[in-house]
Amino acid sequence: MIPLKRNSWFPIYPWVLAFALGCSALSPRRARVTDPLTAEQHRELGVSYESQGLTALAIEQFDAAIRGDRRDPPGWMARGNIAFTSRDFKKAESCFRRALRLDPDNAVAANNLAMVYLERGDRYKLAEQLARKAIDRGGAVR
Repeated sequence: MIPLKRNSWFPIYPWVLAFALGCSALSPRRARVTDPLTAEQHRELGVSYESQGLTALAIEQFDAAIRGDRRDPPGWMARGNIAFTSRDFKKAESCFRRALRLDPDNAVAANNLAMVYLERGDRYKLAEQLARKAIDRGGAVR
């Protein structure tokens, strides 16, 4: 057996190794996390939270529903409804407009967008056109 020659640096090596491993453990890792819930499930949770008066949690769920499916008009409608209730008319307008772009025949989205304009006190002509469109399209008001 060959004897190991110890030098003055030998006791430091384990500490250097431990430091390097510790630093690598602290570095941020970008793990791809998939959401186990569907957009519809997030909307249902949001409705449940909203009915309990938990607005912040409802908004989180509606936003998660939109992230899950950006082309789903009910997600945009749900987010717009809670924005309208919170009197955030700018957000409500953008959500209802998005729902109408995705589903131009959506009478409820047209009606709700008209209500945004009436509440804000502007764009009365467009509000009237949207309300007439909603009436023409029919459907149950939700």
